[in-house]
Amino acid sequence: AILCRYGLHDPTGFAFEGHGCSPCPRGTTVYLGSSSCVGMHDADYLVMFYDLMFGDEWALEDRLHWKSETVNVCEWAGVTCDKDAIAVGVSFPLSQAFDPQFAKL
Repeated sequence: AILCRYGLHDPTGFAFEGHGCSPCPRGTTVYLGSSSCVGMHDADYLVMFYDLMFGDEWALEDRLHWKSETVNVCEWAGVTCDKDAIAVGVSFPLSQAFDPQFAKL
């Protein structure tokens, strides 16, 4: 048996010889070996990005509205959206990514 790869699922989370994992009809999976699919939205991806980039360490103005459940992601500091209110870009404080504390990672 082998774990289902990202974007595929099976009730067991595994692919077996002669029985593979199925693509998610809508949405995706969040981890390898998924037994179900989940719907992901712009906010979900942006929150993952924020957490991975240590957003809580950014200056207050750079993290304005981030992770808010009541403010549209298009209003989050540094997020750019298209005319349909879909997030298409993110700018974040690079200077903090080069902070010595991040070198420990």
